[in-house]
Order: sequence, then C-alpha cells, then structure tokens
Amino acid sequence: MTYRIVKKLKSGLKDTRLGRFATRAEAQVEADKHEGYEPEFVTPKGFRAISWCFDDGIVRTGYTDNSTWNGFLNVWVLPEVRDEIDDETLTHEPIDANGLVSLAYGYATTEIEVS
Repeated sequence: MTYRIVKKLKSGLKDTRLGRFATRAEAQVEADKHEGYEPEFVTPKGFRAISWCFDDGIVRTGYTDNSTWNGFLNVWVLPEVRDEIDDETLTHEPIDANGLVSLAYGYATTEIEVS
C-alpha cells in the first residue's frame, strides 16, 4: 500500500513533492507538519479509481482492473471502506499485496458515473 501527501492547488493540480509512505498513519503524521496537505492513496498499476455501489445504492470509492465476474465489475476497496459496509461476510475478506480488500469474483457491484 502506498500513500502520498498532496495539496490541492487553486489551478486544480496537486503538489505531491513531500514523498510517499507505506501506511496512511505515516503519511498523516507528515501531512500534519505541512498546512493544507492530506494523505492520498496511490492507485496501484493496472487499476483505476471508481465510484460504485451494491444494490443498497450507497456510493463508495474503490478500484477496478476492469475485469468482471458473471457480468459484475470486480472491485477492490481500502480496508476503511470495507469496515463501513454493513455486511458480516466482508469482515473475512483478506487484504491483498496492494493493501486493498478484494470484492472481486463473488459480489454484485455496479459502477456509478459521478459528474
């Protein structure tokens, strides 16, 4: 899992020169030393960030490699997103090498277009 520290600039660009960190906690400690900076998860290679939901309609953030299972988009989420989902079966899903929890190959998900 990799986090970087970013500051959103008025131009819409991001200042990311403060480095990368292995955990959100490490990134938060460094970000707290610099006004306006926040930790941000770095999307793993081969994935793209998405907004998605189950049939409950609650829009969540996640990542996909564009693969599907039975027609449903395979989704990976950060552990804190998994912890917010009210479903006991998700508490057993392991964290992969990217630091993400896989909801792939077994969950019915829908990508949400956010404008």
